[in-house]
Amino acid sequence: AVFDPEFAQTGAEYAASFARPASVGLYAEPGSSSDPYNAEWLQAYVVAFSRLGLQAHTISQPGEARLGATYFWRINQMFAGGRFASGPGVGQAIGDHVAAVSAAAKAPFWPRPATMRFYQDKLALRELFDAAGGPTPKSW
Repeated sequence: AVFDPEFAQTGAEYAASFARPASVGLYAEPGSSSDPYNAEWLQAYVVAFSRLGLQAHTISQPGEARLGATYFWRINQMFAGGRFASGPGVGQAIGDHVAAVSAAAKAPFWPRPATMRFYQDKLALRELFDAAGGPTPKSW
């Protein structure tokens, strides 16, 4: 079981159990991992894992992945050195890239790469809400 004693101070409780020791990693995409916002998120993962008694294995290429590890990642529009910054389709490009790395590494990546299309591309997210009949604000 994994337990974070600092989390319990808030009055909330949680636990996780594993059939084998948990193995976690971080994917640091070379074109964006040095961006201050991405670096801050990657460091937050390291702190969270440390509090849970886990040590993250960091990779920047699929061949560095360890069998049995789940890799966490955070990439913003500075993906690929900012080549797609603020452009339409940046979320899809990031999602496709992470999905390809996950497949080549033969390891699961979290969050699921397909969700990036909606996270980084607000127009794609609006299309999703429109298709589901959800209310959205007027857009330009």
